[in-house]
Amino acid sequence: NDIRGVSAMTIDINKLTDKYADYVIPVKIASVSDYQISPNYGTALYHLSLKNDFSGDYMGEIRVYQAKSNGEPNKGTDSAPIEPLSKINTKSFYAISDSVCYFYAGKFDRNSYDRKKFLVELTIKDDQITMEGVNPDLQLTPKGAVVNRIVTDSPTDQRYELVTVELDLSYTYVDLTSLATVRPTLWAGGKVNLREQRLKQN
Repeated sequence: NDIRGVSAMTIDINKLTDKYADYVIPVKIASVSDYQISPNYGTALYHLSLKNDFSGDYMGEIRVYQAKSNGEPNKGTDSAPIEPLSKINTKSFYAISDSVCYFYAGKFDRNSYDRKKFLVELTIKDDQITMEGVNPDLQLTPKGAVVNRIVTDSPTDQRYELVTVELDLSYTYVDLTSLATVRPTLWAGGKVNLREQRLKQN
């Protein structure tokens, strides 16, 4: 028969030296009272993944264009359209606190080499959104931000609810990967959504 146990772990996130880092916590069973520690299951690695009402992996489409001098995307004309520089179908938002997430501007994500240059904090309070670039050199300028949160009962289990979060974001930023003397400004924007089943909070 399997023998199972439950233990609680308290982590003070205020002591994390880099709130944008991806943390893994090693845990080892040091001693037991009545049983022998398994050589195969005596240690574990736990991925620290903070959650709030808006964090997660969103699906949709975000497009990146060269920005015009007025901050609008350069999409060309009807007769001569310009294709976007990038199309992003998945964008991840990582929780820092109950109301703040961070993400990476444009095409960048957690696997990108230069990701720390493109960090953006997204704050959502009372369905109001603010965006701010962590790196001043990014010169992030919000152009539009709308959030819509839809909650319905689960059709299969009344203990749960279906939550859909829709984000419509647009902003400009400097392409810090460019080697040009004057780095170009890029425009990124689009709609993404997150759909999850969550346990109801009574």
